[in-house]
Amino acid sequence: MEIAGFKILPFYSSVGNHRGMVFDVTSRSLLGKLKNRVIKPGCRRLNTKNKGSVTRYNQVFEEQLKVHKLREKLIQLDLEIGDDDSPSTEQISRMEAIHLQTTETMLNAERRCRRILKPDLEFSNEVKFWHERVNAWRALLNLHKGKVKHKGHCFLNAEAAGITDSQGLNQTEIEEGLSHAKARRKLLKLEAPALRRMQLKTDHLKAVCEGKDSKATDILNKIKSEEAKKMWFHISRSMKGQRSGSIMKVQKIGPDGVVMESGSKEETENMIFEETEFRFKLAADAPISATELIHKLGHLADTEIAAQIVESNYDIKEDIDDETRAIIEEIGALGVELTNGKVSIIITPEEFSAYWKKSREGISSSISGIHFGHYKAAATSHVLSSFLS
Repeated sequence: MEIAGFKILPFYSSVGNHRGMVFDVTSRSLLGKLKNRVIKPGCRRLNTKNKGSVTRYNQVFEEQLKVHKLREKLIQLDLEIGDDDSPSTEQISRMEAIHLQTTETMLNAERRCRRILKPDLEFSNEVKFWHERVNAWRALLNLHKGKVKHKGHCFLNAEAAGITDSQGLNQTEIEEGLSHAKARRKLLKLEAPALRRMQLKTDHLKAVCEGKDSKATDILNKIKSEEAKKMWFHISRSMKGQRSGSIMKVQKIGPDGVVMESGSKEETENMIFEETEFRFKLAADAPISATELIHKLGHLADTEIAAQIVESNYDIKEDIDDETRAIIEEIGALGVELTNGKVSIIITPEEFSAYWKKSREGISSSISGIHFGHYKAAATSHVLSSFLS
């Protein structure tokens, strides 16, 4: 779909503890034909399975913390605010500035944590060489066609790829070099798996000889992981059974206990709608829904009655059932403990590290681009865990 506008709503006007998002979708893309090319999102540079990227990410992040003195700024601001629940406007602005700078630092560390090559072959030094050489020839050709402004980058990349006298080549020679490099890279298609295995075994032997036991173990685990992944890919592809198509019929139990089956598209859709509508309205059958309290609490539970419940000052009415009464009393007891300081809301670096190491990395967490991988990587560093906690 084609989105012409986008807006993130604040917490107080959204449902629950999530911020609502409003999209302005054009009717052309929603109802008509959209001919714009869909660009697939790029892969994440930071991946905790790639230990090199995690090490580099933490290194860059820690360096930027020292350069910008973010930790010192945060400690100073924390001391100034103290136990005051109402910080000044200037203090709030400083908190937002630290948060924004931390976000930019994390994104910058991810951009610099590793370089991504995208050849259609398994990675090895030989594949890397010819892939970069093809890119260098292509950049020189674009330079001759006037499509590139930065000449220095093209010449430096050409020199790194082993192309001599790149500044004195004409367009015909560059096209011949590009064709030759593409042909050599294409020839590696059959040899790439064997080159990959040889590369990993060579790296493993080198690590063992240099006494780097941790690195040797990581490479050996990578060899076993890639072999198992290939094996199960072929097994799954050959043993995969037939997949079911669209749902054409559904069944439901009628009031008299007789199983009824839909006989048409309309009946199938109606049965599905009836079932989902029933499930979505189950919360309305809770006993509290039949009392006046549900209306006094409000949709976001931000009313005076809600504050009284948390402070354990609410006078529970007689029409409240026992289960709801017990829940309200427990909320009040927990609120009192929190107010008196019996419940700690301070997250220690050890708790931060233990939590994020167990989280799933593939979850998207913010529109800013900060995904769970940032926190999982930071959890391996005591310096970053202390700062972010």
